[in-house]
Amino acid sequence: MNNIQLDGPVKPLLYYARTVAALIVLAAFAAYGLALYVWQQDQPIGAIVIATMGYLFFRSLRKITFNLTWQKFNTHPAHRQVLERLGEHHLLKKEETVLQFLNQHSIKEKDDE
Repeated sequence: MNNIQLDGPVKPLLYYARTVAALIVLAAFAAYGLALYVWQQDQPIGAIVIATMGYLFFRSLRKITFNLTWQKFNTHPAHRQVLERLGEHHLLKKEETVLQFLNQHSIKEKDDE
């Protein structure tokens, strides 16, 4: 993996996105634990509903993370530009892909100068 320096508007944006994603994963697995507890209390329908909600929350991880990150950083022009480019390319799937995209973009800007 290339060593890419994350300075300026990208570093806080990625840090916040990682934090939000980690909290969503934690909440989803907490829902699975709660579903197991409810199942042991002889309420299988409630357990299925809770587990399904946890699963759906986990499935929308990227969308929720991107939307919350967009809401927080939308007011800063530099952050907004980065978010628009990430949104155009749907790059919040993998951090490595995002870093490669940003590295290629910075190389293109240097070549244009």
